[in-house]
Amino acid sequence: MPATAGAAVQTSHSGWRWGNPLPQGTALNALDFAGARGYAAGDFGTLLRTDDAGATWRGINTGLTEPLGVLRVLGPDSLVVAGRCALRRSDDGGRTFRRLPWTASDASCTGGIVTVSFPSPATGFILLGNGNILRSTDSGRTWSRRTAVPGTAATSASSGVSPTDLLFVSDTQGFATTDGGNVFATIDAGNTWTPVVDEPFPMRSLTFVNPSVGYAVGDAPFVLATTDGGSTWNELGLPADTPGLRQIRCATTDLCLGLTPAGDRLVRTTDGGKTWVSLSASARRLQAVAFASPARAVSVGVRGTTVTSDDGGATFSPLGGALPGRFNGLQASGAGVAYAYGDRGSLARTTDGGLSWTEIDAATSDTVRDVSYVSLRTGFVLDVTGQLLRTDNAGSSWQILNAGTALRPQAVAALSSAIVVLAGPVGVRRSTDGGQTFKANPDKVIREDSLFGIDHSGGVVLAFGPKALRLSTDSGRSWRAIKRPTPKTRVNDVDLVGSRTIYLLDAEGTMWTSSDRGRRWRALPGLGTELGYAVRFSDSRHGYVAVGEFGADQAGYVLRTDDGGRTWQPQLVAARALTANGIAVAGRTSAYALTRANGLFSTTTAGSTARRSRLSIRAASPVVAKPGGTIRIDGRLRGARGGERIVVSLREQGSTRWLYQEVAAASNGTFTVVTRLNHTARFVAQWSGDERMRGTGTPALKVAVRTP
Repeated sequence: MPATAGAAVQTSHSGWRWGNPLPQGTALNALDFAGARGYAAGDFGTLLRTDDAGATWRGINTGLTEPLGVLRVLGPDSLVVAGRCALRRSDDGGRTFRRLPWTASDASCTGGIVTVSFPSPATGFILLGNGNILRSTDSGRTWSRRTAVPGTAATSASSGVSPTDLLFVSDTQGFATTDGGNVFATIDAGNTWTPVVDEPFPMRSLTFVNPSVGYAVGDAPFVLATTDGGSTWNELGLPADTPGLRQIRCATTDLCLGLTPAGDRLVRTTDGGKTWVSLSASARRLQAVAFASPARAVSVGVRGTTVTSDDGGATFSPLGGALPGRFNGLQASGAGVAYAYGDRGSLARTTDGGLSWTEIDAATSDTVRDVSYVSLRTGFVLDVTGQLLRTDNAGSSWQILNAGTALRPQAVAALSSAIVVLAGPVGVRRSTDGGQTFKANPDKVIREDSLFGIDHSGGVVLAFGPKALRLSTDSGRSWRAIKRPTPKTRVNDVDLVGSRTIYLLDAEGTMWTSSDRGRRWRALPGLGTELGYAVRFSDSRHGYVAVGEFGADQAGYVLRTDDGGRTWQPQLVAARALTANGIAVAGRTSAYALTRANGLFSTTTAGSTARRSRLSIRAASPVVAKPGGTIRIDGRLRGARGGERIVVSLREQGSTRWLYQEVAAASNGTFTVVTRLNHTARFVAQWSGDERMRGTGTPALKVAVRTP
């Protein structure tokens, strides 16, 4: 079972927080401390903060999605974090960030950032992949070119040598390493470089405990150490089974930890490198190590792996962990209670709103298809073989029930501890004795229907299939047919909200709603994508749709509405898309999400953080004179700082697809799209937000095309 992570680790892009694995599940690449305050950076724009030397962590919203592999902590509240092109600085503990403009765009750059070094708050250096070095003396607001690292591509186009690390111990004195086996030194802030080490092995990492004592490591069976400020370096042998080190960090001049290139082991010295001990701290690959104090060491790695030591790195213990089950669906049940279910009887429960989960596996070796609970103690589980199970003791034991059919039901709804309804694959079956016996409904209106889903609100039950909507208002005794929005509508997913409101997502991605139990339907054209596949509402105005992509980004997005589907706010939950049944709602602001990478998430803020944003679009003309004519759509994101990615989508009448164009907002927030139309179309603009403002979407804008 995962140990508690102490605080909810929020994702770096929205108001969703991790529930499994704990503390979080994204790979961490860099780690640094200033006393007990520390930060960890990783893939998908992940940035974490700890205030207790790594015992608990919380997420920081960066607004970035690129991998972050560079992190320098300048003080408890000041840090610089970088990806390949993006460079950000915070001086308030991660509450706000500002872009350090070393290049024109975060999307593309020459060379890419290898590392950064800030020997003081005002003075900083950037090492680029081609060997160039940039310097700032105004906290990163402006940059100037220094002399490139000798032997790299910046000094010789035919060079195959790449720089690997850069570390300044003062505003003027620094060191650089290369994979050509060199260590270079400068005493004039990078104007001139002097070779101080030339080895036949690539050098990878530098650290200095003070201006005099430092270490350099690489693909060599030894560590290089200096005690005279880098003038001379001595070789200190590593254990025989250690081919080299990718990183070294020290708490004192004598106590250091090194990380092997494969990330499978750490090596430790307590005598300044004269002797080393090799130890295995985790079964998963570690990618960074750091000290918060001489007693406290932390190491992080793939899938959010975090291990901690309270004896100076002699032994390590894992922080958090992952549930053993593999999940593919979610079901919310009561305040703070939800269930995740999946392969080989996997079943997990949360009772604290998704902060932690407990595995309570069902008594089946087959994949769980659906679950339905009437209380914390009493619930039903349906697996893919059609086997139905019941528990009356919160999952401690299970009773096998007889569904009364050789067919395999597709969904289960427990209306009470006595009344249970099974739907599909054809018709419905109902039990009034808690699942001990079931009877098929003989009504012609439902007995031959192909059904795959069921939803209920009190005694109102809605069963649905690709071409069928059937409603019962008497707890499943009798049923009537509901007309689909159009005769050609193929049902993808349905959500019954209260006793009268229905939301329907069809196979073409069109959202429909009815407030009178399906007698009349109204299309909601503002979704902006045909790739929605799961819909869940808490009430008639607030709900979510899981989508396969947002623009060209195929990460784990949901769209949220708080106005009944008129507009939709994109929210980035995780790097991987949600499962087919990977969204559940428990209230206006509470929801759960499950990704295909087995990540469990929850929110109590409706998935949003930061302040609201305002996005608008308008057409240069409401009518295009003829088919094939051109239309210009102008838009504005208020409060933009420039470069925000806006997705503008259009769907022509009669088309089953949305087309989209991604545009960047100007510094004043304006943007323009020009396109040709053959038919009347609707346009939608959407933005997923950043660390300052939450995402938003516009209502659908209709542009007519005159036809001869």
